[in-house]
Amino acid sequence: MKFFFLIVFFFCSCIHKSDSSKIKSANFDLSEINLNQSKEIKLDGEWKFIWNDFLDPVKIQTEYSKFNSFMKVPSSWNQFEQDGKKVGGLGFGTYLLKLKFSKEQIGEVLILRIPHFGTSYKLYVNEKLISENGKIGTSKEESEPNYILKMGSFVISSEEVYITIHVSNFYHRKGGFRFDSIYLGNVSAIDKFNSDSKFYMFFLLGSLVVMSFYHFGLFFLRREDITALVFGIFCSLIAIRMTLVGDIWITSILPNFNWNLLYKIDYISLFLTSGSFTLFSYFIFAKNFHKIILKVFIFFYLTHSILVLVTKPIFFSNTLIFFQVIMSINSIYILVIMFLSAREKNSEAIPALIGLIFIVLTIINDLLYNNEIYITGFDNLLPFGVFIFIFSQSFILSQLFSNAFKSVKVLSSDLSKTNEAYSKFVPIEFLNYLNKDSIMEIKLGDQVQKEMTILFSDMRSFTLLSEKLTPKENFNFLNSYLSRMNPIIQKNSGFIDKYIGDAILGLFPNQAADGVNAAIEMQKEIVLYNKHRENRNYSPIQVGSGIHTGNLMLGIIGAADRMEGTVIADSVNLASRIEGMNKIYNLNIIISDTVLGKIDKSKFQYRLIDKVKMKGKTIYTTIYEIFDFENESLIELKNKTKKDFELGIESFLNQSNEDSKNYFEKVLQINPNDQVAKIYLEKLGKSFTN
Repeated sequence: MKFFFLIVFFFCSCIHKSDSSKIKSANFDLSEINLNQSKEIKLDGEWKFIWNDFLDPVKIQTEYSKFNSFMKVPSSWNQFEQDGKKVGGLGFGTYLLKLKFSKEQIGEVLILRIPHFGTSYKLYVNEKLISENGKIGTSKEESEPNYILKMGSFVISSEEVYITIHVSNFYHRKGGFRFDSIYLGNVSAIDKFNSDSKFYMFFLLGSLVVMSFYHFGLFFLRREDITALVFGIFCSLIAIRMTLVGDIWITSILPNFNWNLLYKIDYISLFLTSGSFTLFSYFIFAKNFHKIILKVFIFFYLTHSILVLVTKPIFFSNTLIFFQVIMSINSIYILVIMFLSAREKNSEAIPALIGLIFIVLTIINDLLYNNEIYITGFDNLLPFGVFIFIFSQSFILSQLFSNAFKSVKVLSSDLSKTNEAYSKFVPIEFLNYLNKDSIMEIKLGDQVQKEMTILFSDMRSFTLLSEKLTPKENFNFLNSYLSRMNPIIQKNSGFIDKYIGDAILGLFPNQAADGVNAAIEMQKEIVLYNKHRENRNYSPIQVGSGIHTGNLMLGIIGAADRMEGTVIADSVNLASRIEGMNKIYNLNIIISDTVLGKIDKSKFQYRLIDKVKMKGKTIYTTIYEIFDFENESLIELKNKTKKDFELGIESFLNQSNEDSKNYFEKVLQINPNDQVAKIYLEKLGKSFTN
């Protein structure tokens, strides 16, 4: 906030202050002033004024003393009395001023910076015409209005110099030497004054234009933010008015700009500016701003704008007094609303209140100035007030963006944690295959078809184990086991689709070998896990895995308020059936012939187990045992007996029972603990009995 007030102080100090000694009785003594070192001088004060007459500048020097009527400059002549009556706004007259110089100042060149008059003029220094604007006349038909800022130069030719100004007005409600001052100075002083004025004007104008586009951009990016649109319109209207009031820069660029059109734009922009500011205040302080009052103000400003469009300046300019009354009431009402809203003491309230107060105060200043009540001595301060308000808005925006950034950071963190939590229920890989970036994009019916390797693992005799445990111990046991298996599956480029009690359904989208490697590592981990259980006096566990490769569909099933991801495929059922064969042959890992065909056989230890027709299938599936996880001696024995073992199975399948029996007996002679060979001999024994 301290920085905010420093900025306000800096720009207040930038408002140009000129040397001004009030002129008395239309005589201004400049003989003691060093014109080469002084600033520009305001020629404000009492000028002689002659109503309904254009005095001959040549005769002024000899007849100057006989004119005894005076007019305050700058001010309109409306209140000037002639024969006891106010002259009003329409008519013509002559302004006179005598400047006194020293002998040493004779020969110096001075510049007059001449504002517009209401509504046309000719300016003479002694008898020489040095500037004119529009066309003066004694009637409306003879005159033409125009507003252009001009410069006029003259050489000090004597100790007394007379300025004569002929002014006529038949187009505006106010006439004469209104609002702005004539400035006198040497070339450097006037040039500096002009450059300072341009800098002030273009800096504010640039700020307003930038903020206009910025807020229009905010609105087009976020259409529901009507406040941004209204504020953009407000800044645009103020920028337009800056080119139409004061020095009227637009006529410096377009000197032939139509005076009537200029004045219509001036008044319409004034009314619409007031309306847009009122509307903006309503959106900012909607809680305390009565909607009916808003509608009354907006209706007033719109009807006055329409009136300007359909009437001439001589008529609609008279509505300005009524407008100023309404605008004053409007400004006071907005100030009251701001103070009421500031009671909430939120972080944005104080800078917003300060900025809005500046706008309201500058509006009041400009209204009073236009009615020739000079508080600050400056006209058109509204753009300055708007700039201060814009700065306060930027301060608020920085707070809002800072808060928004913090909120986004918190939300991003929360979202990341939420996504991480969701990924524990719905694997990220599952979303990726459905081409979804977030679980929030998931909808019923999303599905994709892909070939994958399915690993189905199940724990032996889990029911018997769980019966000996409490519910809490059961969950601890399962979580302990599953937490060891999940990293192995992930390590081998797989992901777990679901847990079915103690069973695991894992999917491997890349290579069939990934699923086989995962099953081997799971068996090795179970060996370590059983040692851990043994140390705690728990029974060891045995886990079987069935692996198959095939097409499957990943998708979302369920209802609108309860859905889940799943895989649907005959391949999944087959993997489950293959896993079940482990129980029959007392094995740990069995794969299908499809899997065997997709892996590098030289990298794995395997042997033929059976050729079976699974439940619900019409074709046979050849299954193989994977035994890479066994100890080296057992692997050596199985490899040594592999040829006879597989010949025994082939003979069995070909119903060559005697040959099959001989092969399996050879296997058991070398490896007496081969459980599969024993099972086949039992089958053969039954067949011989039958």
